[in-house]
Amino acid sequence: MQAAKTFLLSIVIATYSLTVVNTAHAIEPLDASALTQTLNTLLDNSSAARRTTLTLKVVDLETGEVLYDRGGDRLLIPASNLKIYTAAAALDLLGPDYTWTTQVGAQVPIRDGVSSSDLVIGGTGDPMLDTEQLSQMANELVNKHKLTKVYGGVSVATSPRWQNVPIKGPGWMWDDDPDYYNMSIRSVMLNFNTLDVVVSPSAGGISVVLEPATSWPPVVVVTPNNTDDMGIRIERESFEEAIHVTGVLKPGSDPVRETITMHDPFPWIASVFKQMLEERGVKFVTGCARDELLRHTLTSREGENLAEALRHFLKVSENAVGEMVLLKLAETQTDGDVSWPAGAKVITDWLTNTAGLEPGSFRLVDGSGLSRYNLISADSSVKLLAFMKTHKHFAPFFDGLPIYKVPLLDNETWNNKPITHYDPKRVFAKTGGMTGVSTISGYIKTLDNQWLAFSFLANGYTGSSKPVKELRNEIWTELIRYSPTDSPGN
Repeated sequence: MQAAKTFLLSIVIATYSLTVVNTAHAIEPLDASALTQTLNTLLDNSSAARRTTLTLKVVDLETGEVLYDRGGDRLLIPASNLKIYTAAAALDLLGPDYTWTTQVGAQVPIRDGVSSSDLVIGGTGDPMLDTEQLSQMANELVNKHKLTKVYGGVSVATSPRWQNVPIKGPGWMWDDDPDYYNMSIRSVMLNFNTLDVVVSPSAGGISVVLEPATSWPPVVVVTPNNTDDMGIRIERESFEEAIHVTGVLKPGSDPVRETITMHDPFPWIASVFKQMLEERGVKFVTGCARDELLRHTLTSREGENLAEALRHFLKVSENAVGEMVLLKLAETQTDGDVSWPAGAKVITDWLTNTAGLEPGSFRLVDGSGLSRYNLISADSSVKLLAFMKTHKHFAPFFDGLPIYKVPLLDNETWNNKPITHYDPKRVFAKTGGMTGVSTISGYIKTLDNQWLAFSFLANGYTGSSKPVKELRNEIWTELIRYSPTDSPGN
C-alpha cells in the first residue's frame, strides 16, 4: 500500500513539474523592423495617446541606427527632463571637480575675540550649502578666532555681478512661489532656501517651531473660533515674507511638518547664522555702525564638487542646483553678465556648437526645467545622450541618472535562461513632470546588453499621469527585447 502511495505521489510531482516547464514563456527577440511594428501597435492602441501629444525616439548607440521615430522633431515642454541639458553643458564647461566657495568675513579682523563690525556672509552660488556646513563655519569662528562679541549683526552680501539677477527664473509660475521647488535664487543659498515649519499641539492651542532655528521670518498664528474643524494650514502669500499658520490640533496628535520657501532668503540666512553663534555664547551689541563689505575673510569653505551637486540635481531633481549652475556658467563663460538669458545662451551655444544639436530643436531659458518657456524634442534629447555616451565626463553624467526597473514576469525566459537571471534595473534616465507634462529621456540596456538612447515625451493630457507612465513601462518591456539580427538573441 505504501509503495502504491509513493508511486502516485511521484506521478503528481512529475505532472506538476511538467506543468511548470510548459507554462514558461520564452521572450522573442525583436530586430529593428519587428521593434518598429511592435511599438507602432503599442502606441496606436494606447488609451494614453488619446488627446495627448506623444513623441518617442530610440537610437542604437553602438551603430547609430534610428530604431524608432514618432514625432521626434516636435517641440514639447520638458519639465525636469531639461536637467540633462544643463548637466551635460556644466560637466564639459566647468568640469566635475569645480567647487563653489562660501565665506564669512568682516570689515576688520577679529581682535581679542571681538568683531567691531558686522559679520558678512558672501558666496559664489553654492547650491548645496546646508545647515550642518553653516554650523561648521560658526564653530570655526568660535574655536579658531575665539569670537565672543560682535558690535553689529550678521548680514548677507551679494556679489556686484549678481545685483540685478531676479530671484525667480523666466516663465516660472508666480502662484508656485511658496512651494519648496520654486525657491528664490540668490548668490548665497541655504538648504535650497527652504525651511521646515513644525506645528504641534500645546496647552494654549498650537506651538510653531521653525527648523533650522531662527527668529526670521515672522510667523502669524491664527486660531479659528470654530475648533470643531481640526486641521492645520501652513502658507505664505506669494512674494511676502510672513508665514501664516491657521488651525488647531487635538491634544496628543502628531506634529504637522511642511517645507516652505523664503521669498528673500538673505535675512533668513543671516538670522540662522546669528542664532548659531548665540547658541555658542557669542554676544551681539546692536545699534552700531554697519558695513556690508567683506574685506577680511574669517572663515571659508568649499562646497561639494560639481559631480556631487549634479548627482543630487538629477536624482533628487533639485531645481536650485540647475539655476545656480546656469548662473555660474553665465559668470564664468561671459564678461560677467550674470543673468538667466546669458546663462541660457552659454548652454544653448554649447549644445549646438559642441554637442551637435540642431539649432531650433530645443529652447532653453532656465537651468532646471521649471519654466514653461522651455521646449525640447526627442531628437535633441537622443542626440545629446549619444554625444555624452562618448564624452570624457560620461561617468559622472551617467552616475547622476535615476535608475528604473523594467517589469519582468517570473515565468519568462530569454536565451533559454529564466528571466530572474537578468537584472531588472535596465533604465537610466531623467524624468520630468508638471501639470499636463510627463517626460523621460535616457539610456536603456537590452537583455542582449545592447545600449539604446531613448526619449519619450507626453504633453497636453488632463488628470492623472498614470496612463502615460504605464505606457512608458510597456515601451520599456519592448525595448529590452531589441536584438540586432546578428546578435545571439536572433
